[in-house]
Amino acid sequence: MGHSAGFNSPTTLLGNPNCGHLVSASFIQNPHAPPDTSCLAAMSPVPFDDRGAARIYVGAAFTSVWDNPAAP
Repeated sequence: MGHSAGFNSPTTLLGNPNCGHLVSASFIQNPHAPPDTSCLAAMSPVPFDDRGAARIYVGAAFTSVWDNPAAP
């Protein structure tokens, strides 16, 4: 799992844990069972129109997730 999925997957669960961390922890606790992905249903929505969030999710060159800057 990439670092972004672990730290950028907030949920609406008590304490707002990151879903990526919960899935990873469930695998570490029992690597022979399928990971518990139930937190996916409680994921907070991604703010697609937020400039700061766009830079986090899709890169520093973007000001929104809808941007498509020209390749250098």
